[in-house]
Amino acid sequence: MRSAAARRAGTGRTGSWNFGPYQEDTLSVQELVEALIGKWPEKASWVQDAGSHPHEAGSLRLDTSKTTLQLGWKPRLVATESVDWIVDWYGRYFQGKDPKALCLEQIERFEQKKASR
Repeated sequence: MRSAAARRAGTGRTGSWNFGPYQEDTLSVQELVEALIGKWPEKASWVQDAGSHPHEAGSLRLDTSKTTLQLGWKPRLVATESVDWIVDWYGRYFQGKDPKALCLEQIERFEQKKASR
């Protein structure tokens, strides 16, 4: 939202913006999957396919430096909280809750949180 407001104000804050965790709070793909499985209400598991696959990074990270420097943005959730929010959202969605209402609720909760540091 700040980016749209900045464009209207003519401050030159256009282009791509990445929002994500602090660099030291990132999870590898495997860590994320295992954290989700560990919190999932039903039994869940994963198995890496034994077939031949193209190389994939073990860790995927967003460069949030532009967002941090130009907008003063800071993460409000640490990685473990993000996993909790994901599991909560999907759990309630699978119980038949309205996805739009769930999104709006989480946006409101997010806006009320202070930066994680």
